[in-house]
Amino acid sequence: MTNTMNRAYLEGMMDKYLEALVSHDPSRLPLSSNVKFTENTIPLKPGEALWQTASALPTYKLYVCDPQTGQVGLFALMRENDYPIILSARLKISKKAITEIETVVVREGGMPITDDNMKETKPLYLEALKPEEKMTREEMIRISDLYFDALEQDKGDLAPFWDECNRVENGMQTTNNPNLFAPTEGMPPGPPMPLDVRGQINSGSFAYITRIYPRRWTIIDEERGITFGTFMFHHTGTVKSVTLPDGTVREMIPIARRPFSVVVSELFKVQAGKIREIEAVMTSLPYGASDGWE
Repeated sequence: MTNTMNRAYLEGMMDKYLEALVSHDPSRLPLSSNVKFTENTIPLKPGEALWQTASALPTYKLYVCDPQTGQVGLFALMRENDYPIILSARLKISKKAITEIETVVVREGGMPITDDNMKETKPLYLEALKPEEKMTREEMIRISDLYFDALEQDKGDLAPFWDECNRVENGMQTTNNPNLFAPTEGMPPGPPMPLDVRGQINSGSFAYITRIYPRRWTIIDEERGITFGTFMFHHTGTVKSVTLPDGTVREMIPIARRPFSVVVSELFKVQAGKIREIEAVMTSLPYGASDGWE
């Protein structure tokens, strides 16, 4: 790999991809002859799906770069036929040609969309780690992956979090947000949802997530301490409630009482051995769906 495979080059290649996308013209890109492209896990040809409907360049962009593997990731807020969408995109580049394009597109009606946290990139995602805060690539993945172990086992203490760690999903802050967890009509009263990420997991609120597999870690931004990947969340719909250690019962939300899977593009800011921030882009799929890459 040449030394030109740096952050500026990778971000520039992603910008070229976005321009080609909005122009509906994949020929503007240096695509390899056997490039692989998926949208929401479905293998397609460049020029199909969002390639035909993207109507405006993003107003929000969060980049993740991995010069070592020649990959760049993006979370973006943009428009499709003038309607807002959230895009997660990953490009892999080899010998100056794009060999992989993986996208997750969140459209209104499929999952809630809000731009509350997609107006400007949080400074913490732009900050380089101090030497004493850095870890090996393997350690960054191990720490991030503990988050999924914690979700599967309903044990938030399995993962190391900063005390002020927040999670944003499809632009919505789902931790430390007291306005998010209003009582749901038709649901019996139960214990209040904790606000912090560790407490939420310990509360059993995500017990309906029965398996997270496969877990594909694709981009490791060593300079800024960010891990990025695509993960399949599977829900059998059979977990209707969970009994907490104190004997109280937490009922599962109505949407969780059906079989479905979710493709999740997720990134983690890992700093000084702990997860500082989490951001995810996700959309629902039929139960048992594959990620299109494994």
